[in-house]
Amino acid sequence: MTGTLVLTPKDSEIVVLDLRNEIVSVAASISQRQSTNLYGYAKRLSKELVGALRQVKSSGVLEEYPTGGNSFSGETGNTIARIFLDGYYHNQPGRASIRISHSDQILADPQI
Repeated sequence: MTGTLVLTPKDSEIVVLDLRNEIVSVAASISQRQSTNLYGYAKRLSKELVGALRQVKSSGVLEEYPTGGNSFSGETGNTIARIFLDGYYHNQPGRASIRISHSDQILADPQI
């Protein structure tokens, strides 16, 4: 994982969302649901993470998504985090990456 992994309100050190812990929790919750491939797994994982981000912002405890994240040439918006999945899925080696971003404080669909 890279990016802003621990989200706090401006001028505060209170953690309102720790994406590292959230990924572990989401991975455990979707572990019993079968995906046909790593892309499907990444899609489920990213959907839950984006939902957690939306929830924490809509609750008002987080005023803004982080800005200034590393974006590569050709990417739009502000990168919040990137998640890299490497390993074996159904005994096949695989690699997937997820980019979570926003444009003007509106979350974009995750890029997988």
